[in-house]
Amino acid sequence: MIAPTAEPLPTDWPAAPRPEAFHGLLGEVVESLAPHTEADPVAIYAQALAVFGNQVGRGVHFRADGAYHGLNLFVNVVGASSASRKGTSFSRVREMFAATDASILDRIAHGLSSGEGLIWRVRDAAGEDVDGIHDKRLIVFEGEFGKVLKVMGREGNTLSAIIREAWDSGKLTTLTKKDSATATNAHVTIIGHITRDELRRHLSLTDCVNGFGNRFLWFAAKRSRLLPLGSDWPDLMHFGLRLRRQQALAMKLGEIRRTPDADELWVSVYRDLTAPRPGLVGAITSRAEAQVMRIAAILAAVEVVKEIRVDHLRAALAVWDYSLRSCWHIFGEGVGEPNADRILRMLKMVGEQGLTRTQISDLFSHNLKAPALQDALERLRASGLAFSAELGGTTGRPTEQWFHHAVR
Repeated sequence: MIAPTAEPLPTDWPAAPRPEAFHGLLGEVVESLAPHTEADPVAIYAQALAVFGNQVGRGVHFRADGAYHGLNLFVNVVGASSASRKGTSFSRVREMFAATDASILDRIAHGLSSGEGLIWRVRDAAGEDVDGIHDKRLIVFEGEFGKVLKVMGREGNTLSAIIREAWDSGKLTTLTKKDSATATNAHVTIIGHITRDELRRHLSLTDCVNGFGNRFLWFAAKRSRLLPLGSDWPDLMHFGLRLRRQQALAMKLGEIRRTPDADELWVSVYRDLTAPRPGLVGAITSRAEAQVMRIAAILAAVEVVKEIRVDHLRAALAVWDYSLRSCWHIFGEGVGEPNADRILRMLKMVGEQGLTRTQISDLFSHNLKAPALQDALERLRASGLAFSAELGGTTGRPTEQWFHHAVR
């Protein structure tokens, strides 16, 4: 007996992805699995995209403005709670791909603790003392991504920088004399699971704005249904055989490009994709165009075609749209600095009335020193979340009034 239900969700929970997001063979797999698992279909699909992109290796790629992009995704599944069946979602994906290629189990690692440790898993040979890794495909799965964020916060830890290099180029190295291992042509995929509260607690403002956060695709995920008596697992043999064939053929694709029709669609959406967004969400989502193209290229690779068609691109845009809406839910409106975010909440509350600098200082009972207040206001101005105007005062001198960006 299947009792469809969802866990209690916040009022700002993002609406489900548009149907076209679940595209092609991977979409068919998710549709077949969905009735038989409590995991969110979004979580299963996002992780399946990431795993397939890793399976095909670094040779499959596209170019954007001269830059080489492999099809490795960094995906973070952000649960509504600890009971959102995040772990179940990855287990289902791992099981499905292991049935097509058992070697994947040897290429799934966990326990990210340092940049040097990540390099070691995909290292090059170094003389007679260090054997190199032949297969540079690596899937790092972190079921408790909060631990990774804590490690990154330690002084001198190189993990954040190396993760960024892994997304960018696949050439990983450190400048330390003690640990001088190098990896070239590494094809690293990262899949993390975390709850929203834990993420907001441990993801530092620095990692939000230094390019770490925007290399990840963030997906809000929930417990999709209750299956108290379980469910018969569907026979996925036919899917497995198709996946095995597609993976083997896709590894030979080389460079993937857009069709002329897809180019037209790309031109029409490019301005919106690259437009700056305010605040923390803007920093987290500032690689939109690259993320969309990586997803679209993976969808093309699943079909073993060297061209991204309009349907691939529309599906990728729908996936990105859900990730963007997830980011608004996960990170909210703000800049990640407590004083600035508190001011922003009050400006939103008072609306067109706005607040003077003195009134803002009153919010902190005048305990916020002038430099700190100035810093908070400048952060809001720079992010586009708030603005100021000089209004005529009763004494004839202009008054600096601050407003929420929505009242422009």
